[in-house]
Amino acid sequence: DVVCTVNVQHDCMTACCGSTRAVFEQQERLLSSRTKVLVNHVPTNAYLLNTYSLHNYQWIISAIPISIRN
Repeated sequence: DVVCTVNVQHDCMTACCGSTRAVFEQQERLLSSRTKVLVNHVPTNAYLLNTYSLHNYQWIISAIPISIRN
């Protein structure tokens, strides 16, 4: 059963995601002249979860192993 949802972010610092690339933005299926910068994420299982700001903290903390709670 699903008891709550969480938002996790990729941990670029731990994964050493440093390189970026510029790509052209699309507007209504056409490439525009505007560019945006994207991060090339390194594939890893390192994620950040801020458990102290969530309203469903009691459910999330019970799913986190005791060894990594602090």
